[in-house]
Amino acid sequence: MWVSRPPYPWEVMAVAMNFGIMWSEAASVIAFRSLGMMGVLPMRNGETRRMVSEKGPAFAASATAAMQALATGRRFDEAADVAISRLRRKTRSNARRLGTGTRRRR
Repeated sequence: MWVSRPPYPWEVMAVAMNFGIMWSEAASVIAFRSLGMMGVLPMRNGETRRMVSEKGPAFAASATAAMQALATGRRFDEAADVAISRLRRKTRSNARRLGTGTRRRR
């Protein structure tokens, strides 16, 4: 399928920025969960099970959204942005949920 135009450089950079933010959120989630498993931070019941069980559905939803975007004729950068945005919803919610109990009160 012919695409109407190639992406502009700033559109590709926006996707890269979205990916970078998602990556940093994922790294903080890994750090929070690791510290929780070591006993340094408080950890909710079922958090270890949750970190394993949420990955499959999140990646499946992300891949499905990207394939649907490509099947409907969207450009590769738009499809990548759709996929990353789906994953970022999960990493953002995890980072917020895990980070709320770790702040010190003054």
